[in-house]
Amino acid sequence: MKKFISWLKNPKSDIFLFAVLLVLINLVASKSFFRIDLTKTGSYSISNASKEAVKLLEEPLSVKVFFSANLPAPYSSVDTYVRDLLSEYSNAAGDNFSVEYFDIKSESSSSDENIKLANDYGLNEFQIREVKNNEVSFKNVFMGLVITYADQTEVLDGISSTDGLEYKITSSILNIISNTNALAGLEGKINVTLYKTDDFEKLNISGMNQVDKLVSAAFENVNKKFRDKLEYKKVDPSQEEIEEIVKKYGIQKLEWKDTDGTTKSGVLGLVAEFGEKFFVVPVQIRNMIFQWGVLGLDEAEQNLSV
Repeated sequence: MKKFISWLKNPKSDIFLFAVLLVLINLVASKSFFRIDLTKTGSYSISNASKEAVKLLEEPLSVKVFFSANLPAPYSSVDTYVRDLLSEYSNAAGDNFSVEYFDIKSESSSSDENIKLANDYGLNEFQIREVKNNEVSFKNVFMGLVITYADQTEVLDGISSTDGLEYKITSSILNIISNTNALAGLEGKINVTLYKTDDFEKLNISGMNQVDKLVSAAFENVNKKFRDKLEYKKVDPSQEEIEEIVKKYGIQKLEWKDTDGTTKSGVLGLVAEFGEKFFVVPVQIRNMIFQWGVLGLDEAEQNLSV
C-alpha cells in the first residue's frame, strides 16, 4: 500500500491512465457480482455446513425480511449483516433460494400492509433505545425473518444481535427440510387429543376456561404448518376411563371433594399420537401460591411443532 501511495505522489505517474483504469474496473464490477471476505474471522462468509444445508433444497425456499427502516446503531449493523448473510446463502443455494425485503417506514403507504403481514406471520414489535442529541428515547421496531419451504414456516423474531444468527438460520432451514421430508413419507395422520375433565371449570382454576380455545388455535396453526397431517379431538373422560388414560400416557390427575362429599377425579393433558408412539405436550395444573392455574398454554403451539 505504501508503494502504491508513493506511486500516486510521483509526478511521473500517469494519473489520467490510473483514472481510466478505475473507470474500467467499475464498469466491469457493475456487470458482475462478487465479494471477497477480507476479515480474519470470515464474518461475512457462511460456513461449509450452511452451504451444504441449502444444497439439500429440492423446492424453492423463500426468506421474507421484516426490518424497520432507519435503525439506530448498533441495530443498523445487524440489518446490514442480515442482508450480507442472506446474499451468501443465495449464492450457495442457487435458484431454490429467494429473499424478499419488507421495509417498514412510518411515512410509507405500504407500511401498514407490511406491518399487518409481519403480524400475520407471528412477528412482533419490540422496543429499542435510541440516543439523539444526547437525549435517550425509545422506539418500536420490527427485526425478524420468515422462512417458508413447501408450505412450512419457520420464524426468527427479535434479531437484535448478529451473535449466532447464521447457526439459527441454518438450523431453521435444516429443521424445515427435515419436517417436509418426514411428512412426505408419512402414511396416515397424527392424532392430537386434549384430555380434559370439564368439571375442572367449576373449581376456580385460573386459565381453565381458556384451555379449549387456546389449544384449538394452537392446533390450527400447527396443522397448517404440517400440511394438514394432524387430526384433533377433545375428550372429557368418564371416571372409569381416567385411570386407564393416566396409566397409558402419564398425564396429570387431580382429585377433589364434590359438593355432596364424594371424591371425584379429573385429568388434563395434551397428547400427540401416531401409531404406537406418543408425545405428551406439557400442559398442567399447578399451585401458583395464591390459587391453582393452568401452565403451558402459551407454549402449546411451539411444543406441538417439535
